[in-house]
Parts: sequence; C-alpha cells; structure tokens
Amino acid sequence: MIVSFVGAGSFDFTGPALRSLIPVAGRHGLQINLCDHDPDSLAAMATICQRLAREAEVSLAVEPFAELGPAVAEAAFVVTTLNHGGLEADIADFWNARDHGFYPKHVDTIGPAGWLRALRMGAFMQRLLSALPGGATVLNLSNPLSIIVRMAHRRGFRAVGFCHGAMNRRSSFRSWLGLTDNPDMEVWGTNHLTYMTTLSLSGRDLYPDLVELLRNNPEHRNWQYNLELYERHGIMPVLEAQHTADFFPGLNDPQSIADYGLHLWEYDSRRVNVGNRRKRMAAFASGEEPIANLHESQEGVAEAIDGLLGGTPHRGILNAPLASPANGIPAGAVVESWLTVDGTGVRFDLPPNLPQEIQQHLQRIQVQQDLAAEAFESGDMGKLMEVYMLEPNCKDKVPVKSMLRRALNEHERLLPDAWRLTP
Repeated sequence: MIVSFVGAGSFDFTGPALRSLIPVAGRHGLQINLCDHDPDSLAAMATICQRLAREAEVSLAVEPFAELGPAVAEAAFVVTTLNHGGLEADIADFWNARDHGFYPKHVDTIGPAGWLRALRMGAFMQRLLSALPGGATVLNLSNPLSIIVRMAHRRGFRAVGFCHGAMNRRSSFRSWLGLTDNPDMEVWGTNHLTYMTTLSLSGRDLYPDLVELLRNNPEHRNWQYNLELYERHGIMPVLEAQHTADFFPGLNDPQSIADYGLHLWEYDSRRVNVGNRRKRMAAFASGEEPIANLHESQEGVAEAIDGLLGGTPHRGILNAPLASPANGIPAGAVVESWLTVDGTGVRFDLPPNLPQEIQQHLQRIQVQQDLAAEAFESGDMGKLMEVYMLEPNCKDKVPVKSMLRRALNEHERLLPDAWRLTP
C-alpha cells in the first residue's frame, strides 16, 4: 500500500510528517512515494526518509518521483504539502491585490489575495485529482485548505484537511492562563475562522479568564477584533484576528489595521525562512544534523492513516466534508471541528450550537468555497467573479477584473489552457 507525498520538498511539513509516519509504515507495510519538481529537494527528502527508517529500524520502500502521474498512480493515500508557484507567486498575488486597493493580512485562505492563490492551487488540484486512482484518500496540508478538501470530495474522493492552528491554540491558552494541562474546548467553523464555543478544564469555565486576559494584556492587541466579536456573539474565533480579519468587512485600510494591532502580510522574513529551511533540510540529509533532532508532526497525518487502516483511532481538530447539514451549513461543505478517524472512516463530534448570525456568515463562506471549486473545475472566469463579488471588501467589478487579468498573465505557466487569456 502506497502513501504519496506531493510537494515532498516542503520540508517543514513533510519532514515531521515522515518522522511520525515511519513507525506506522512499518506496522502496516506501507511504501512511501515522494514527488517534487525540485530535484535537489526531492533527493534530500528521500535521504531523510531513509535515515528516519534506519533510526527506527523499519524496513521501508522509498521511491522518489519527479513526475506527478507515476507518483500517485497506485496510491492509497496522497498527502498534499505544496504551494503551486511557491513563495514568489504568493508575493505576486499580494502586490496584485495591494495595487488594486486591498490590504491582505494573509495570502492563503480568503480575501482578494487568497483567492488568487486558490486559483493556482485549484488548477494544480484538477491535475492531481485526475491522476488519482479511485478509492484514494486525500490528506491535505496545503492552503487554501477548505477549497482543496472540497474539490477532492466533489470528485468522489475521501478527503481530510489538517491544520495545527486550532490544536496549538490549546497549548497557548494553557501557557497564558497558567494551567497545568491543555484545556478542553468545543470548536466549529471553517479553516482559519473556527469559533470556540466553550473553554474549560476539569469542569471549570475558563472563557471569562481568557477574555479578561486578552482585554488587559497589551501583548494580545491582535485579539482586539476577536473580543469585539465576543461582545457581539458571546463566543470568538480560536485564532487571533490576523487570521480572522480577512473574513470580515472593513479592516482594509492602514489606520484600521494598525488600530487592531494587525499588519499586512509580510514576506521578507518568509524568504529568510525558506532559505533556512533548505539549509536545515540539507543538514539532515547529509548527516550534519542528527536525524533524532527532526521533531514529530503536529498535524496528525500519520495518526489518521493509522486510524483509517484499523490501528489506533485518531481524534483531533480536523477538516472534512459534512455528511449531513449542521448549524445551517449544507452536507458536503468542509467544516473544521473535532473529528475521529478510524477504520470506519471519518466522523464529527456532535456539533455545538452557533448563534444565527455566525451561521449565516459561515454559510456565505461555504457558498464562496463551492463556487470557487466549480470555477476551478471548469476554468470559468464568470464563477470566479461571483466568488469575488461575495467578498465583503469587493464592491466594484472593475478592479477585480483587472486583478484577475493580471494574475492570469503572471501565473500563465501555472495554469491550464482553460485559464489562458485570449488576445
């Protein structure tokens, strides 16, 4: 049985995922395929995988592939860890949106710049899904996470999305509140806008303590917008407002961004991080850095594969399509909440009740995501325009059309013929 990593050179995700997966691969007799267009990264990750297997004393078949089709042709599980076009394409999308009057806080999920990244990733996913065998399971770590999971589901594949944000926030709250253990919390929403409906530990309600901390500690200014949502609804998103902001109207001018302790998406440090990751990947591959220093994954991909193969069930805050409507969100929509993954498949915990206004907002986002999936499947510019017209900060089609035409030109090599501009 084969597990294929697509975008295997994404060291920060693939390296830790492989560290966690090697024991699972040994128990279940898995083969690992690694696919990446960069030959140096591909060779390095293949060596790292083999070093991990030797350390764990696991006999493991590892196959590197430069081409997508052969890498996934017989895969039972496909793990996506790539950004189609990479950081430089993200930077182009940021400046495209910024030059048209938008102020992106992120370039990965939603908003004018986020949908441009979705265009690139949607084009790639069309190619990937067409190459997959029937019955394959897509385990996605790439952004925009919900769109990718939705596209796989629409094509008939079982799909789960993994994001460490909400799970890691439990550790943040433990530290901030001086707790001895991670608190329990109920969550429900869409990736990067997931609402925390309860926060407790050993039966004690911790929500008032968290709200008080966030109100009075200047270090947490970037939670101010979330606190306003709390005053309005009695609950708040689990991620800070730097992620929340692009989902809401306003916060699209320098003064508002500064007032809420936010900032525009920043890429210079990301360029440095990319260079540092490549150096660290090379150090692990060469043996300069001990393989034992490669930490395990925080996302839970290995645990999910083990669970689906009949091993230990895995429970975590994950993303998957709804089997039936909940909180006004239709079946098939991708929701982030507590999930259990085991030999029977994927199932949500009983969903908490959300206020009506939050339900309606999440419904709009789901409509956007579904329209986007349809647009990427068909190469339909009209549907992509509909997606943009649902953006809270997009009121005028003229800058949107200009922005899309610029993106099609800038990313021509990344897109199929369906998206090519006619002369």
